Amino acid sequence: MNTTINRVTIAAFALTMAIAGSLYAAGKPQNGHLPERSEGRPAKKRKEDDNPGARARWMDERYNENYARSGGKSSSGPQHGGVWSQSYQRFMMAAAKRERLRYAAKMPVSGTSRAVLDPLAPPTARAPANSLNRDLRWTNLGPTKANSSTAGDVTLSVTDTGRAVSIETHPTNPAVIYVAFSGGGLWKTTDGGASWQAKTETLGSLSVGSFALDPNNPDTMYLGLGHAFDGTGLGIIKMTQGGDAWGEPVFLGASTSIRSILVPPSDSNIVLVATDRGLYRSTNAGKTYAPISVNTGVTDVPSAWSLAYGGGNTVVMSLEATPTASTNDPGRRNGQIWRSTDNGATWSLASGVTIPQGVNRMTLASAPSNRAIMYALAAKPRPSSDVSRDLGNIFKSTDGGATWTPTATDALGGYKTYTNPNPDYTSIEQLFNGQSWFDQAVVIDRTNPNIAYFGGAQHAARTTNGGDTYSILTYWTGEYGLPYVHSDVHSAHISSNGTLYLGTDGGIFASSNGGATFTDVLNEGIASHLIYTVCSTPANPDRVMMGLQDNGTRLRVGNSSVFDEVIGGDGFGCALNAVNGNVMLGSYYYANMLKSINGGTSFVPACSGIAECNSSDDAPFATVIESWDGDASGNTLYTHVNKKIYRSGNFADTWIALGTTGFPADLFIRGIGIARRSGTTPNSDSILGMVANGARVYLSTNSGGTWTRAGELPNNGLSLSSIAFDSVDWNIMYVSSVAPESDRTHLWRSTDLGTTWAAIDGNGFPTGIPVNQIVVDPTVRTTLYAATHLGAYRSLDSGTNWERLGSFLPLVE
Repeated sequence: MNTTINRVTIAAFALTMAIAGSLYAAGKPQNGHLPERSEGRPAKKRKEDDNPGARARWMDERYNENYARSGGKSSSGPQHGGVWSQSYQRFMMAAAKRERLRYAAKMPVSGTSRAVLDPLAPPTARAPANSLNRDLRWTNLGPTKANSSTAGDVTLSVTDTGRAVSIETHPTNPAVIYVAFSGGGLWKTTDGGASWQAKTETLGSLSVGSFALDPNNPDTMYLGLGHAFDGTGLGIIKMTQGGDAWGEPVFLGASTSIRSILVPPSDSNIVLVATDRGLYRSTNAGKTYAPISVNTGVTDVPSAWSLAYGGGNTVVMSLEATPTASTNDPGRRNGQIWRSTDNGATWSLASGVTIPQGVNRMTLASAPSNRAIMYALAAKPRPSSDVSRDLGNIFKSTDGGATWTPTATDALGGYKTYTNPNPDYTSIEQLFNGQSWFDQAVVIDRTNPNIAYFGGAQHAARTTNGGDTYSILTYWTGEYGLPYVHSDVHSAHISSNGTLYLGTDGGIFASSNGGATFTDVLNEGIASHLIYTVCSTPANPDRVMMGLQDNGTRLRVGNSSVFDEVIGGDGFGCALNAVNGNVMLGSYYYANMLKSINGGTSFVPACSGIAECNSSDDAPFATVIESWDGDASGNTLYTHVNKKIYRSGNFADTWIALGTTGFPADLFIRGIGIARRSGTTPNSDSILGMVANGARVYLSTNSGGTWTRAGELPNNGLSLSSIAFDSVDWNIMYVSSVAPESDRTHLWRSTDLGTTWAAIDGNGFPTGIPVNQIVVDPTVRTTLYAATHLGAYRSLDSGTNWERLGSFLPLVE
């Protein structure tokens, strides 16, 4: 659940809000430093792009202020345990439970029954009698479909959705499909995808790392919270009744992400869970778990990645023995494969898994028709000569995982050429395109163990002869005679009727003919995108624009749940002109902005005057665009780079840098706010505010010419997220924080232009949770809206008292 709300436009009782996975609207009920090319696309097609490594570092910066920009590395890193401590994630799960109990009747309906984890939260509960907003209802606006999407220079008529990390189908009824998303929770269909139901909206986290069915009782399943790279969820949850009934989360030691779950068909009481802190095992069908020791030969706690069933009581596991080492240190990650013949109680080291450069992450699969046959998709440190060639090898075992032999290299050690090379990819070595740490998947045909499928970054590959040769299966633009499947493959599955599923950064893709063709139709109806920003306009309240992780910038079609992609890659800040909804601004990373004056039909670059535009050293990963509502024309915009704020008076045709006098050398801007000044100059934007690293607030009363530091924020935990001014009196202002610390303040108010501050996150507010944004209602100055990691909250008295805003909004960011 990883959404940042940068701008919310409010008019009367209408509110649009981006949450993890979906866009929601509320109203009264009506009658009717970038790893450069290593994580990018091939050079000839690269326009805008996603960048998961930079995203992981950005999240660490956002919550923890950890990333050293002068060539340093994140303290948590994209592979090493996430952005929240384990203790804080436990706190957040407990906070979610309290809100679920407190507002049981206001929680959304999941499927045909209300989703309630706790017997103490009956579905007949009612909101308090003095509810501030009993009549406010939230409606999911999507996106659930697209008429068009982009891939490089190619426009496609396809629908995508969020990052699909696990796909499972009922073993005897392939029309029942489950898909788990890294930021969209668990979704289920019982009619082959004609309709979908969200199953975990009130859980408190939509961040899923893995999901598995009990093969002997497929209505029993296990949901592992905490995506491996950028998730904020914790624990493993046992689900029954096909996902309609849930138990309490079980926390697995110090782990913060779950990568793989396996219930051996030989014994449903055994549940094996691969985590970032090793392997955990249950012998009582998930009631309790115990850590399993594996002697890797080093003192580090291993990071377990993948589990595969080997028949009988045999299970195989891949791990990294030294997960705290850099992925680029040859041999230091120490990837290993281990084998158990007693359903995971004891383990022995397999042989043959060696690469001269060293092995990193590996993903395993076994053949359903012959469990002794297995494949291991293995990464290696990215070579300095060509970082895109980071496939280590594809190892094969024919003895249930005891010994392994390489198949992706020839007798001389060279990597095999594809049987159908194209101008962008010629060798299996290029499968990962520099992202071997991020996206891996492997699955084997149900009846023929010689046929196996392998997922990478820009394409998927296949062998039909047991690894003797390899061919390109899919391509991210649908070119070269290959079927389109969205980039970044994270999961793969084959159902009982032989349908092949690939889970990607763009959702789920299915093939009923062994990969000859794929369909995207299953994505329709699922709202699970990772949303960075949403914007709207009073000129046309139905017109909504949003920025998505690896799914571009989207524009709503009419008043539907269809959102078409108008800019590709990662989408960040956006703006719709307040007077003319056909004039709009989208962006991708590092202050790159694009403008359209024809309703999104075409865009032109719009960062003229911003010296830092497209600089990963000097501009933030997530581009921010702020519209100033004091300008009746809607043309005044603000943005910021790392150490400077820019203003445009012509809707981004040109930008002018504001002054920096008063800024310290170590400043890093985290958010900006503009007052709507009262008095003799009601439309002057001379009063500006800025929140920076170190929990510092800076103010300017001369349109950004000079800046003065405001007073200290009491009990802060750093990681400020937004600043807002009262709509009449600019001496009154508000600041929010996303610090992952439960005993720190996350909302403050000042009535003396920042000289002193007082905490306002009490009296009904779920204290201790991150606040992405604080917004002052433009027409009722005492009404505040807080966008948090557990939904939206509102105060009618300037922050003295709070209540959850409306009904049917999920318990998510």
